[in-house]
Amino acid sequence: MMRYAIPFLSALSLLLGSLCDAELSGIKLLITATIGWNHEIFLMEGLEGKPVRLTDNPAFDAHPRWAPDGEKLVFTSDRDGNRELYILDLKSGEMRKLTSSDEEDDYPVWSPDGRWIAFASFLIGRPDTLKLSFLNPLRGRKVQLKDDLGLIPFAWRRDGLFLYGPEGIYKLDPLQVMREGGLKAEMIYPRPEQIRVFGHFGISMPFERDLVVLADSDWFNRFDLYLMNLRDGGLIKLTNDKAKDTSPCLTPDGRFIFFISNRKGCLGGGDIYIMGDDGRIVRQLKLDLDEAEVSVYDPAYDYFASPLLDLKPLTWGVIKRKGGR
Repeated sequence: MMRYAIPFLSALSLLLGSLCDAELSGIKLLITATIGWNHEIFLMEGLEGKPVRLTDNPAFDAHPRWAPDGEKLVFTSDRDGNRELYILDLKSGEMRKLTSSDEEDDYPVWSPDGRWIAFASFLIGRPDTLKLSFLNPLRGRKVQLKDDLGLIPFAWRRDGLFLYGPEGIYKLDPLQVMREGGLKAEMIYPRPEQIRVFGHFGISMPFERDLVVLADSDWFNRFDLYLMNLRDGGLIKLTNDKAKDTSPCLTPDGRFIFFISNRKGCLGGGDIYIMGDDGRIVRQLKLDLDEAEVSVYDPAYDYFASPLLDLKPLTWGVIKRKGGR
């Protein structure tokens, strides 16, 4: 029986890889890689594309996040001394500094309409001063919460802003926050006992499903990925490898998970792997980079959201795959 099992599994792996390639043919990736002691950001178009370097600075350039239109990105850099936010227009090549303060500004996420960016701010060397801030990149308007929530944003969907902290996952209404200037977030998923450090090694959420994938380490310093179902509280361990599996990023429909791993077979200090939501590895990109982070943009999706003007009540639009899926 075993003699048939290996060919079958090989054929299944090839089939899943082909389906992955077809589904993600137009995908675009923002990759943070370590160059020497430096972090730089690369753009890769398609799974067979060649990474193109976007930043070249003797500073920390990391945590890039796609704008909803796929034409811009926001990222963090300490090129001016402390961590600030920058926007890079991929069409024009123009780079613009968004924030300038004595605080560290980091972990940006875009609103679905592209009008606002949520991010975390804290005093240098004082993570206990962590505050949630909002910035309009066009007008330069900044709104900072009065409450020290101690939470970091990681996903902004039409149904709210999602954040994580040491105790679990939280959700809040951004419009109410910006109107009132302060609001306690609602915990929607407490930290399971199996998870040691919540969100520190990477956390991601798709637009269409109430799922979260995060990376965590055990007492033996092994890093694995976990899938959380926010509706029923379910927790599934996706990887169980001696390697370091971190920095997950889900596709918008939640069907595929990109992540970084230094498992056997990677070309550099870490490579990008793709798995299905069942934990099955379907693709290794085999890039000759020391990758540390990946952010996915799928142009096969249309992002619709009513404009956010003057903080008036907003009805978020839907995010649909072309063709109705």
